[in-house]
Amino acid sequence: MNMKTVIGIDIAKKSFDVCISENSDTFHFENSAKGFDELLNLDSVRKQQVSLLLLKQRDG
Repeated sequence: MNMKTVIGIDIAKKSFDVCISENSDTFHFENSAKGFDELLNLDSVRKQQVSLLLLKQRDG
């Protein structure tokens, strides 16, 4: 069976948190170009075919 990967991103002013459905790993990044580059360079993101990307703005 071909598993699909879903990535959830909770965005705040200074940081964002990521959860990847593939293995339920969670990550915390600085909300900057460097932080998004770090996300895109994760092996669990680069090596998967992402089926759905969910973004949510964190209150406060």
